[in-house]
Amino acid sequence: MSDFEYFFSFFGLLLGLTVAEVAVRFADAIDSHRRRSIGLLTPLLAIFVLLDISSFWLFTWSARDIIQINWPTMFMALVLALLYFLSAALVFPRTQEDWDDLDGHFWARKRYVLGGILSANIILHLLLFTRALPAITEYWFFVHKLIYFGPVTWAWATKKRGAAILALCLAIGSYALEYANVLPTSEWGIKLGLDGTVTTTASTSAPRVPR
Repeated sequence: MSDFEYFFSFFGLLLGLTVAEVAVRFADAIDSHRRRSIGLLTPLLAIFVLLDISSFWLFTWSARDIIQINWPTMFMALVLALLYFLSAALVFPRTQEDWDDLDGHFWARKRYVLGGILSANIILHLLLFTRALPAITEYWFFVHKLIYFGPVTWAWATKKRGAAILALCLAIGSYALEYANVLPTSEWGIKLGLDGTVTTTASTSAPRVPR
């Protein structure tokens, strides 16, 4: 078993449980829609969370050649996975009786959900910066980060329904833009192999990730 296989058996399980948490709660919300309005805000938040988890999963795969098994690696994996799980667990109410509609729950919990995801991504970037720092003139690095962090931060901060819907739609749309390979990969991403170019031992090429 390689270092990555050992690592992913632990990390992948935690991310898989996170996806299951959102999916089960989403199904419960759909099943009870006649008793409690689903609205638009919470489904958009759930879709974004699922896409972000998938993106994080792809990032882990693309970084498989630089992952080493040691205590700091496993501890940080636990921290990041728990941030995602706790964020995902707050997307929907824990019981059907807690809220009359999901929009009310969204406004009460969305800062915790998006704050957790933003924290996980900030921690990840700080870890990556220890391996390579982007140049101040590296245009595409800042474009990629603005495309992701801009809408998510806006959705976290806004108190207006229309702005929250637009911000979440932009955050969801950012994945389509990134995976369509419309924008060039930043030099920083290439240095770290996040475009899938740094791989020597795996049987499958790594997909590009929006990092």
